[in-house]
Amino acid sequence: MNNKIDNKYILKRVETSYISKEELIGLTISMMLSKDIFKTNKDVSDFASQEINLDFLEYAIKSRTLMIARTARKISEFDDKDQKKLVSSIRNYCFNHMILEDKHQKNHTEKSKNNANKSMEKWISALSGKKK
Repeated sequence: MNNKIDNKYILKRVETSYISKEELIGLTISMMLSKDIFKTNKDVSDFASQEINLDFLEYAIKSRTLMIARTARKISEFDDKDQKKLVSSIRNYCFNHMILEDKHQKNHTEKSKNNANKSMEKWISALSGKKK
């Protein structure tokens, strides 16, 4: 089984009509553990602060697992309204993250093609210059 969780999987799960509190905790934890979604612990902290209203001290930001434990405890205290708000926030975050990721990949691909074209032009000009 593939342990890698990505934005598409999370979006598919949050699009369902109802997510139990346990499943929401699991998705949030999986999302926060993912280095593909959150590159740094600071990114995890920012997400928790903005979407869950949970701020961490500096020592806690150094430990992703400590932030996750506190997040799970906070989500377990959520009522239905808070759960729906978090599901919406996760959906928006993943959707926006996918768009930014796609743009970054597209720019990277275009740069790679441009570099390849420039290299090819150098080879062609060098070869044609030597033939003359």
